[in-house]
Amino acid sequence: EQITKNCDSAITEFWLCDTSTFKRRCPEICASCPNTCEDTTSSVSVDEKLRTCEDADNNSRHYLCDDYEFAHNCPKTCHFCPINSNPPPTNPPNPTNPPVEDCLDSQDEFTISEIVDGQITPVIHRCDRYNSDLDPDFCDLDSFSSKCPGTCGTCPECEDKSSIVKVDGALELCDNANNNTNHNLCKSYEFAKHCANTCDFCPNDDPVDYGEY
Repeated sequence: EQITKNCDSAITEFWLCDTSTFKRRCPEICASCPNTCEDTTSSVSVDEKLRTCEDADNNSRHYLCDDYEFAHNCPKTCHFCPINSNPPPTNPPNPTNPPVEDCLDSQDEFTISEIVDGQITPVIHRCDRYNSDLDPDFCDLDSFSSKCPGTCGTCPECEDKSSIVKVDGALELCDNANNNTNHNLCKSYEFAKHCANTCDFCPNDDPVDYGEY
């Protein structure tokens, strides 16, 4: 039986705050908030690769921002700021042209744990290398589809659902984000997909120039 942990679990099971996931998702309980809301110019290792804040393309929903060390290094980019600091400035939404930059394929390599020769092994993937004929089941994996929503066709319609969605073991409604795209709930892929309008997690029909990688 799978046991779901949420932030409250770390109150009694304090060792959970040693994990990157809990430090990133539960910064108040784990006392893991950064001291400033300014990005640093130094690099940080993510999946054994050195990254700088610019690698997140100024997108707080970039998968790099899910990593605690990266978010701590780049709090402004990842909207991971101390409670008493001013939030990073955002442009007011245009109702005729809602933000659509979030639901895009990652242009970076990422790892997914697979069973290879009977052993659980991290395997490197890229969205642009995906072949639906060779790997028909990959888009059924949240770890893959959350990084490749364009490839997997998992970009939601730009509207909120009225039903509830489970986030870290808790049942949530779109209204719980208080119509705030920077709310912590919008950092959850499942919540953002469920509440696409609230979290500005909308499809992008325009070509994007990613520059050089």
